[in-house]
Amino acid sequence: MFTSKKPFSHNIWEGRKLVEAARKYKRIVQVGTQNRSAPYNLAARDYIQSGKLGDIRLVKVFNLKGGGPFHLGTSGSSPKGFSWKTWLGPAKTRPYHSRIFHAGWHYFWDYSGGDLADCGIHQLDLALMVMGDPAAPAAVSASGGRIQHRGDDAEVPDVEILQYDYPGFVMTFEHSHFAGAMSKINGSIRSSDKFPHWPQCATRIEFYGTRDMMMLGRHGGGWQVFASNGRVVGQQYGRHPDPEHQQNFVDCIRSRELPNADVGLAQVTTSVMHMGNIAHRVGNQKLRYNARSERFINSDPANRLSKRQNVNEFSVKDMV
Repeated sequence: MFTSKKPFSHNIWEGRKLVEAARKYKRIVQVGTQNRSAPYNLAARDYIQSGKLGDIRLVKVFNLKGGGPFHLGTSGSSPKGFSWKTWLGPAKTRPYHSRIFHAGWHYFWDYSGGDLADCGIHQLDLALMVMGDPAAPAAVSASGGRIQHRGDDAEVPDVEILQYDYPGFVMTFEHSHFAGAMSKINGSIRSSDKFPHWPQCATRIEFYGTRDMMMLGRHGGGWQVFASNGRVVGQQYGRHPDPEHQQNFVDCIRSRELPNADVGLAQVTTSVMHMGNIAHRVGNQKLRYNARSERFINSDPANRLSKRQNVNEFSVKDMV
């Protein structure tokens, strides 16, 4: 029995290996995408799946946050008793740097998928759950880069817009690391009967139907449905779902049922996240994807980024 932080894999191939291992050894593996355990999110899914919004053709996912540049500066010495080699694990060898060892690792592709992987994956996962957990999209395209903080030492984009093409709908993801007017849902909203100020909610999701549209907030933000005249025609307040998520894990250990955020569901969401970053990293291209083979179509550079090319004693093995 295991519970894992999100994202639970560094690349698409690694995620598949984790699912194979969980199924082979019959392990209960829960991933920390706790919005899947929130009653208000399940109600939002039921509302949308009932067809009350009409046909949903556009889903917009946001991760618009403030932030500054990242500079490595000078490095201190490695802490006593600390193994830099072990910390690097399957990543390429590089000299120790104190700014990478601490929070700075989020800014480098060898260790992270940027804020899309660290924070935005919560919204991606929630959007996909509410839409019925479709398989991976047929295509992905990207635009953006290191624009606001151009010239600093970070590798990941501070502006990124992704488009995912699904059968029947399009999902976009908008990310920033400079937008000071935006803010995440705070504790006063998560623990009370309040909604965020939607226009400045950094982590909202918007569902556009042929009749109405829904605003949905992660981590207790709740949801509201708006008609064409601006009137609220449906809503539910939220609460932060950590207690329900923890209880679900304990219940599944006892029952051996798959948890709400099972590793198989997490693998799809995490692959969608990786697809967006890969589209950016190969030059902001549009890439076609085969969900069955989990390979990009006619793009060797993209497929190389689907698996670590560096091999050492920490690498995930082909045979689990």
